[in-house]
Amino acid sequence: MQILINIIFTFSIYLLLSYSFSIIYQATKFFHITHGIIITIGAYCVYSFNQLLGINIAVSIIISILFSAAIGLLFELFPYRDLRQKKVSSLVLLIASLGIYIIFQNLISLIFGDSSKSFSTDEINVGQAFLGAFITKTQIAIISISISLVFIVNSIIRKTKIGKNIRAVSSNSDLSNILGINSNIVI
Repeated sequence: MQILINIIFTFSIYLLLSYSFSIIYQATKFFHITHGIIITIGAYCVYSFNQLLGINIAVSIIISILFSAAIGLLFELFPYRDLRQKKVSSLVLLIASLGIYIIFQNLISLIFGDSSKSFSTDEINVGQAFLGAFITKTQIAIISISISLVFIVNSIIRKTKIGKNIRAVSSNSDLSNILGINSNIVI
């Protein structure tokens, strides 16, 4: 049973990550490797704000989300938008994404080193007994939040105007532009 709980926990994290990659791929038609480094930057920001600067964990998370979104927007505005306007192939965008990923991965290694970083905001507990296995409050929160976020984002994509625009750009960005949907803004 412990293995099943560990599988569900790991699945919920990978579900959220893969869903975010999928949404980006559908709109841009290239595998955005830089998205991984944006997630990594967010994690290091939480660590830095909370552990190094002593900012509350909730505030650190909010600041990190905003900072990561700004970095993602910066990447979109400078290399990707220019390349898309030049009508380059998806392979060129993939190579640019890989280049950005390598640069920022090495910057993170220079700043933080190559060792793992971790921090705890609560005492380490054994967890709650559940059908002969143990599950911690943190694992329950991560599973619940990850699955909830996937359902929320899926509902937004299916039922809102921005979701309709994302689906339109994913289907055909040129036709979307003709119909008045700015694909650059959607992306």
